Amino acid sequence: MKKCLDGLKEFQRVIVLDSKSKDKTRIIISKFKNVKYISTQLNDYVSKLNKLISLSKTKWVLLIDADYEIHKNFKTFLTTKKLLNSISGYSFPIFNVIRNKIIWENIYPSKILLFNKNRVFFKRDGHKEKMIISGKIRKLNYFFLHNDRKDDKRWMETQIKWATFDAKKIINSKFSDLSLIDKLRLIPFCSIFASFFYFFFLKKIFIYGSAGFFYLKQRLIYEITINYIIFKFLFQKL
Repeated sequence: MKKCLDGLKEFQRVIVLDSKSKDKTRIIISKFKNVKYISTQLNDYVSKLNKLISLSKTKWVLLIDADYEIHKNFKTFLTTKKLLNSISGYSFPIFNVIRNKIIWENIYPSKILLFNKNRVFFKRDGHKEKMIISGKIRKLNYFFLHNDRKDDKRWMETQIKWATFDAKKIINSKFSDLSLIDKLRLIPFCSIFASFFYFFFLKKIFIYGSAGFFYLKQRLIYEITINYIIFKFLFQKL
């Protein structure tokens, strides 16, 4: 979190919405005069996103996770360029940081992080949030870094939680409405092999050495986990 807040020092008002965390969040926040701490009983991530939008006093909102790091040139963009009323949101590429090494691959699609709050709300889509936005979106090249520093136990607990959400979504959706990867997850082991092929051969994750292989391991663990949960649910329905 400290790296994230360090990058936001020049912002007039930063809100941190905290849901009963037991780490050093409040101690870290106390060192930043521009940061307002708000505690919430909300545990649902999507509900917290919508809550943050409602707490904002400005029309334009930059909404990022505590493990994001801001591109230094993005602040220059905000001070030299005018945010257009004709644009509802600005999307940015996001790159993962694994073991202090940046994985310079477009593994995930660009994400809308800066938007007009009057034209946006969030709803759940599996374990992820889905932004509902009305109006035009402009893509910017100022990247953000995602540096997840969870320990192994907490990381695994999170994967199980996310995989459970995604498994329920897959099972309760029409097959024709599912994405390709979700369709593959309904075929035993298929998404595991597809994930390995995608990251190893198409994204050439191995060029990043141990960091790349560690990331590949994480993705395969997630696919194994969601495969197990899906077929556990299906077996219980029999």
